[in-house]
Amino acid sequence: MNKQELTAMVARLLETMEPLEKNAEPMVKGGDYRPTDPGPQPKATPYREGDFVPDVTQLDLRKLYLTENPANPQGFRSLKEKTPARLGSGRAGPRYKTLTMLRFRADHAAAQDAVFSQVDEDFAARNGMPEVRTRCHDKEEYLTRPDLGRCFDEENARRIREAIPGTPRVQLVIGDGLSSAAIMANAMDCLEAIREGLKLRGIEAGQPIFVRYCRVGAGDAIGDITGCELVCMLVVQPHRGQQHPRPGHPGGGGGGPHRGAAGNHPAKEEVRRGAESGGGGMIPVQILAIRYLANASPALCKALGAPEGAPSLGLLTTDCDDATYIALDAATKAAEVEVAYGRSFYAGAGNASTPNAGEVIGILAGQTPGAVRSGMEAAVSALEHLGFEDVSGVPCLAQTVSSVGSFLAKEAGVRLGTALAYLIAPPLEAMYAMDAALKAADVTLCKLYSPPSETNFGGGLLSGTQSACDAACAAFLQAVSEVAQRPKEI
Repeated sequence: MNKQELTAMVARLLETMEPLEKNAEPMVKGGDYRPTDPGPQPKATPYREGDFVPDVTQLDLRKLYLTENPANPQGFRSLKEKTPARLGSGRAGPRYKTLTMLRFRADHAAAQDAVFSQVDEDFAARNGMPEVRTRCHDKEEYLTRPDLGRCFDEENARRIREAIPGTPRVQLVIGDGLSSAAIMANAMDCLEAIREGLKLRGIEAGQPIFVRYCRVGAGDAIGDITGCELVCMLVVQPHRGQQHPRPGHPGGGGGGPHRGAAGNHPAKEEVRRGAESGGGGMIPVQILAIRYLANASPALCKALGAPEGAPSLGLLTTDCDDATYIALDAATKAAEVEVAYGRSFYAGAGNASTPNAGEVIGILAGQTPGAVRSGMEAAVSALEHLGFEDVSGVPCLAQTVSSVGSFLAKEAGVRLGTALAYLIAPPLEAMYAMDAALKAADVTLCKLYSPPSETNFGGGLLSGTQSACDAACAAFLQAVSEVAQRPKEI
């Protein structure tokens, strides 16, 4: 049978088949049985074809209460009126309700859109403001390098000086921040309100400027460049679900007496205690003095060991040397700075020569004053959760630094990003506990501080994986506690 004969036979068979009714049910596997049970049908909805589903982002979270059978609905609703937090969202078994999940995903998408969007290119010109930009070249670099968003190159610093003649008392700045949509929607209204308020009080405000790829810390650099007493920066850190939050940040400032504390603090340094000490807890570090040199003498910079081309210095003294060294290392990761100088004082904080001398001095060096201030902010932030432990009446330090910066990397002779166990205790306890730490985990002795140090302590730096450093810290603390509780082994 050739192709033509086969085609003719198929055509004859099709002619003999009875046509199916238009709405006839399909046959099951070629048999005569047709199902009569239609099965589950979709539930009727109040929407017709072509209708739009309501926008879940328009629902007020303060009024959205999905908990079923609440014990005190009115009391809970009064609490919800005070916060947009996702309270009383209910549940479907162990899961979120559909509306809760849809709203969360919509809010997350809105936050992402806000972060990745750009302020219009003509925004500054349209509103009569000069535009400058930080050292970031594009949005990607802005998101991945916060330190570059806090400083300016020479060209943009010159443009700031040209745009702001004289020395205003207050300098107004608009930065695109992490929500360009919010800036375009609200910044100019906020700016006008602030200008009017300052004018009523007879306070001089300089020509407002717009900063692209701006972090809050850029206010420090602008304050140094202009010499103003205060920088008032309008910049936004978006909250999830808020595409157009109101900008406003009374941060930054110059070197004057009314300088504000800059915001946008770096995330806390990844430093953890090795274990619970079982003693009196952490002994907080006291910051005694902080000072800045915007353009230090070249001879002084060279003598201190500052890198070439880094004339800006930040000086810090505290009453705890080792915690300060860890904090200075954190500064090298948060900003474009290096530790030019760090030295412990003899006999410790209890025998300091003056009230502001303390136990240690640390000096940061950077190319710009803004970078140094950003680094100092990171060091101060790290010191909030660093300190010696009181282990059965004996002060000691056992900290895991999960990723070292340039300062501790050089001190320990390891690569950047290596995990270190930083271990310090009184002389006998330090040597006894160092042995225990080295035996407790797969760690390497990088640096031994043989007693007595300047402050009459001892210890060392151990490298390894983070978990190994944690184990070494725990063993160190346990050994120190053992000596403290039973000092004489006879």
